Amino acid sequence: MSTGNDENIILIDEVRALKDNPKVFFVDVREPHEIEATGLIPGSINIPFNLIEDVLNNNLKKGIRDLDLETPIVFTCRSGRRAGLAQEIAWKLGFKNVKNYKGSWLEWEKNHQ
Repeated sequence: MSTGNDENIILIDEVRALKDNPKVFFVDVREPHEIEATGLIPGSINIPFNLIEDVLNNNLKKGIRDLDLETPIVFTCRSGRRAGLAQEIAWKLGFKNVKNYKGSWLEWEKNHQ
């Protein structure tokens, strides 16, 4: 469950270091039209927020992409709000290693132009 402390937040330097690690699952929860307008953080996949619970549940049950309750997951969005909500959903489903990139796309874009 959420503890509300900094261990559940990931910062931009850690995102840079982990974004190419195939064992870390980066998920951008914005809508497809938002992704089309801006792009994704490299290494991320897009799962719209309203589908997060179903996709995580179904992939966990099917063993897709070696997803299990210990899989490191980093949620991103535009500003970190939806990513935090997705993190809460993942905790509710029993995932133990989930983080919110609070800076999300706004911080990433500002630092990677």
